[in-house]
Amino acid sequence: MDDTQDMDHIAEEDMIDTINDPESTDALELLQLYFDQQCNGARDADTMIEQALTCASMLYEAKRYEDVVEWLDTIATRISDEEGPDSELYMSFAEDDRLEELKMKATDKIFGEDEQQDDEDDYNDDDE
Repeated sequence: MDDTQDMDHIAEEDMIDTINDPESTDALELLQLYFDQQCNGARDADTMIEQALTCASMLYEAKRYEDVVEWLDTIATRISDEEGPDSELYMSFAEDDRLEELKMKATDKIFGEDEQQDDEDDYNDDDE
């Protein structure tokens, strides 16, 4: 067995712990490694979309909404760079309804939190 392979293996539980840790600064990098590990070299749309959905859902469940959007954009850019923006893989990824829905939900949460914070700031300004 290759020792390098062993060191690179990331357990799902470890990934979830890292994502849920608000102090974690390397969650997205680790998630990228986890994604690559789960895809196991596969370059088909079904595998990559399912794994991207799983990974982005982990971020969403941890309420890391901005990271959901950033990470999905990073994966889309990577696929575009590696396969081409007109490739079947990129088009499948970019047009997947489930990924788009999750990204929109995260975006709504981001802007909803911003609006809620603005409302609270306005309310606190009225008290002064």
